[in-house]
Amino acid sequence: MSLFAIENFASTIALLLSIASFAVVAGHREAKDYEVSLSFSFFTILTSLGYLGILQSAAVESALVFTTKLKYIGLFMQFIVFFMVYGYFKIKLPKWLYILYFASSLLILVMILNFNFKSRPLPGNPMSWLGFTGHWFFKNYYIQMRRGLIFLRSQSNWGNYLFLATVIFYAAALVYLYIHVMLYKRILKTRDLTALFASLLIPTFCFLYERVFLMITRQESIPVVPFGIIISNILTIYLVAYRRFYNVNAMASDVFFDRMETPAIVINDTFRVTNINRASQRLFSFIDKDIIGQRALAAFPDYLTRSFESLISFDGETGDTVGNEKALVSDDSLVFVGNKTFQPKVRRVMNKDQLIGFVFSLDDVTLLHNYKSTLEDDVSRKTDQIRKMRDQMAFSFAFLAEHHDLSSKGHLTRTAYYTEAIARELLREGVYVETIDQEFIHTISRVAPLHDIGKIYVDEKILNKNGPLTPGERLQMESHTVRGADFLSTALKDSGDILYSGMAHDIALYHHEWWNGAGYPTKISGSNIPISARIMAVADVFDALLSERPYKKAFTLAEAYDIIHYQAGTHFDPAVVAAFESIKPETREILDRLAKVRED
Repeated sequence: MSLFAIENFASTIALLLSIASFAVVAGHREAKDYEVSLSFSFFTILTSLGYLGILQSAAVESALVFTTKLKYIGLFMQFIVFFMVYGYFKIKLPKWLYILYFASSLLILVMILNFNFKSRPLPGNPMSWLGFTGHWFFKNYYIQMRRGLIFLRSQSNWGNYLFLATVIFYAAALVYLYIHVMLYKRILKTRDLTALFASLLIPTFCFLYERVFLMITRQESIPVVPFGIIISNILTIYLVAYRRFYNVNAMASDVFFDRMETPAIVINDTFRVTNINRASQRLFSFIDKDIIGQRALAAFPDYLTRSFESLISFDGETGDTVGNEKALVSDDSLVFVGNKTFQPKVRRVMNKDQLIGFVFSLDDVTLLHNYKSTLEDDVSRKTDQIRKMRDQMAFSFAFLAEHHDLSSKGHLTRTAYYTEAIARELLREGVYVETIDQEFIHTISRVAPLHDIGKIYVDEKILNKNGPLTPGERLQMESHTVRGADFLSTALKDSGDILYSGMAHDIALYHHEWWNGAGYPTKISGSNIPISARIMAVADVFDALLSERPYKKAFTLAEAYDIIHYQAGTHFDPAVVAAFESIKPETREILDRLAKVRED
């Protein structure tokens, strides 16, 4: 069999496999590499057509030139895959690289399309107006027959070398990405990852082999790119059709959407229905297979149309907003279907900053709606009872901690008053309003006495030691934060009040953290420290300064204020210190009142 026959057969098979690969990938939209593989298969079709066309040109110059252009364009357009693969693995490329690629691509494509034109424009051929770029790619070219194969021999110019440099960059960048993904971002199995990159790189390596062979021997190599395309498309078909190279995220989303018990309807930005789940089909008699593609406002019954229109024109005053999800929560906005009651919601679907559609869903609130009025009083009464029991338990814990540490008598009570006063002042000043409200203030005054609960685990000799602590003793003392937080997490896990249990845990764990990160036990800093712990830190240190301990004398009130002031921005949150300094009169009243209680 002649070389011509072999090349002709290989180019034909490469073309057929490229088309087959394109069809297989197009039939599997859920494939992980769908866009990458589909684009790559299309560009290999162009390249295969170019190689096959060269062989079929019968040495006719016009046909040979056209198919050579097709070959180069197909090879060059594969470079688009470079950006697609980086995007697939969530690796951000600099903007200048996109700009450079676009500019060089435009120039290279113009030179490829015009390498056979002279400087003079040709009538009826607009591209010939750019004919002056032709000699930038090839200085000249001619047809040569060798070993039964047709070649377009050429003398390369700088444009061709730019094209070659782009090919080398493409190959090197994909090899680098393969290594990077293997080491740091392996979201695919090694076998699948290797097959994916091999399918993208083999045709490029084959083309580089042809060019290197030409540069070394000054003779055209037997075209091997068609063989590379054959291997590449076999790998692509293997990945998608055999390895079931599916996108688990997309498939899981589809499965969840279809099987979720909440009725949901997907609507695009032109308000046409694009998907419905099984729960919607079971609930609504108006939904059938023909609803897909219809305008939602025309297909929906009036009661759904009103709900949907209200939600997409939502002003934020009559419902709750969580992220992009909006819900109508007033009783007159509920949807009644049969004996069931639903609360309508809309979730906006965004592509970056662009709205591309909505998910309209209906939460089943039948039980809540039916029993709301009869249970409201009972729930309120039981809640009050639980809170009272919880507060009693909390003060019992605090009492145990205070009596374990003889040097801190009255400390827990005083710090509770200080934290409440500071939090109230922050709210009045409008600081941290996204967190601090009346419920926050009420809760922090209740949980503040629990901040040192972990000291029950610390040896009394260490707590009451008259002198500096050894490193081991210091370590045990500092452990009271972690052990206290663990204790409260266990003790309050069934309290039913997330704010209360969460704040109790936070102040126990973080009240010795510093604003500049020099504290313990986690050395977090700044706003990473919960605001409740930042408030607790100021109250805790202030009271400790005013108290006499085995290892120190009490500071005066003025000295304590000065120390707190000078440690703003290092130990303490400056905003909390500012609020604390604004309540000096109230702080003195607290001290006087508690002192009078002790005298009585």
